[in-house]
Amino acid sequence: MGLAALASNSGFEGIYKSTTQGATYDKVAGSKNLLGWSSSGNDVGGQGQYDLALEIHQSNANHVFVGGVNIWRSTNAAGAFTLSAHNNGNGAPWVHADQHYLKCHPSRDIIYACHDGGIARSTNKGVSWTDISKGLKIQQYYALATSSVNTNITIAGAQDNGTTLSSNGTSFVHVLGGDGMDNAIDPENPTIMYGSSQYGNFSRSMNSGFNWDFIANAQRLGEPAGSWVTPIVTHPKTTGMVYVGYTNVHMSDNYGSNWEKISNFPQDDLIRHLAVAPSDDQYICL
Repeated sequence: MGLAALASNSGFEGIYKSTTQGATYDKVAGSKNLLGWSSSGNDVGGQGQYDLALEIHQSNANHVFVGGVNIWRSTNAAGAFTLSAHNNGNGAPWVHADQHYLKCHPSRDIIYACHDGGIARSTNKGVSWTDISKGLKIQQYYALATSSVNTNITIAGAQDNGTTLSSNGTSFVHVLGGDGMDNAIDPENPTIMYGSSQYGNFSRSMNSGFNWDFIANAQRLGEPAGSWVTPIVTHPKTTGMVYVGYTNVHMSDNYGSNWEKISNFPQDDLIRHLAVAPSDDQYICL
């Protein structure tokens, strides 16, 4: 049995099954997009160039599993699929997004899903899943910020694992999803902080990370794009003043509610680093 993605958009192309020991193959499975993001399988495109996994259960050949962004299961040898797990739940068990490998235990009724967040396990042919990633030291952080007022407060963005926040200097909780990227904390009021996901989608919390509001992305600020890790930095001394860098630098003096473009650079490059001199805020380094 083989799984294929479309070259045009990395969505689901088909599953091919052989009953002749590989001499011939027939295309099976319905029209659901098993490699996309939707919990109903009715979207277009996907991440088949990145997420592509297939497994047949060792104790029952009719039970077939497909891993893309999410996990799908079939009980009739890939004739039809239902959602087994979704990265946001959406009526199915939660399993972290981006499935890279599905594997059945050789002698026990267990299937494992290996994904961008670690490993999940099912003991009932994909009806439910348990995350078993605890203890794996695999988190990859892009950036972190600490408060100059309260050094116990740290916010950090991790590849594939969102943004995490520590308020006590020892334990962390997830506060934002997606790929966690650059972040910042207000210099005077550490309950005000900023986090982001890939390509410069920025959010702000005014209450120590309990609630978040969207404040900026490339489209909102009239920019063509942002870097994978789009930079953000607060003014080193002035509360409410914050800078972000896409193709140009934008500044806000009201915690990101409004923005002003303060540079005029060519449109063929993206800013990847940004810093404001603590000694003289007229000096901004890129």
